[in-house]
Amino acid sequence: MAETIDRRCLLGGAATAGAVLMSRPAAAETAAAVTVRNSAEFALVNADGYAYRIQVSLPLQPAPAEGFPVLYVLDGNSAFGTVTDMVRVQSRFPQDTGIPPAIVVGIGYPIDGPFDPVRRVFDLTVPTAASEFPPRPDGKPRDENATGGADAFARFIIETVQPEIARRWKVDRNRQILAGHSLGGLFCLHTMFHHFGHFRGYIALSPSVWWKRRYILAAARDFVARQQVRVWTESLFIGVGEREQDGSEPEETRMVDNARLVSEALRPLAARGLASGFAVAPDEHHRSAVPALISRASRFVFAAMA
Repeated sequence: MAETIDRRCLLGGAATAGAVLMSRPAAAETAAAVTVRNSAEFALVNADGYAYRIQVSLPLQPAPAEGFPVLYVLDGNSAFGTVTDMVRVQSRFPQDTGIPPAIVVGIGYPIDGPFDPVRRVFDLTVPTAASEFPPRPDGKPRDENATGGADAFARFIIETVQPEIARRWKVDRNRQILAGHSLGGLFCLHTMFHHFGHFRGYIALSPSVWWKRRYILAAARDFVARQQVRVWTESLFIGVGEREQDGSEPEETRMVDNARLVSEALRPLAARGLASGFAVAPDEHHRSAVPALISRASRFVFAAMA
């Protein structure tokens, strides 16, 4: 009996060893780089000489006569792949999803990580004094000199990025969308209120309305007062995660309530054609809001442009 058991153990051990050996790649085998099909990447430089990483994914079919719509995505290092996959999959069945074949442009930074925290804060904010920030959890003062580039960044997108995309590819200039998350969502709202006319749709996810004592809320109300007589063909979608607020925060920093206040401030423009959407994603937090909401937001703004 002992001899039988030993033989079985040896056979089992040999089989296990064989499985391990078979699972190892051959010594000469090399891994190929994964690339996004039908895509491009290049740098564009702003007026101050700072370079941005521009990532572009193109539909797999020929462009229609009017050109492709374009979805510009801020924080391109982080969001370009997510948005590209969403558009690629859903645009195969636009009659069901409402999302047509579209060019996706990620506007990011020449770094390996998902965010450049220093440059990002500067680009996406207006000048902000230290006294205009909510207190930091660690009690340290904020650097007011690290803010203030929003208007220059908006001009860079409008005057440099959009013309370059239109020069390289066939673009439907009447169907261009700007999308951003967090400070990027705040920047989308700022661009709509202060640099209006260069995008047909705006997607502001988890916008940082709290920034500079909620200056963007006053800007929304002023925008409504200036635009009352206009007939609208534009759209705005504001989305936020349910778990971005639990009620213990100071009123000024409540993400869900603040997003809703901006949406409600723009409600008078709906009577003249502004398509305004608002959604709270159940059980989602600040870090998960983009994949949870970008599909719904894109369907909304594309439908408004149809």
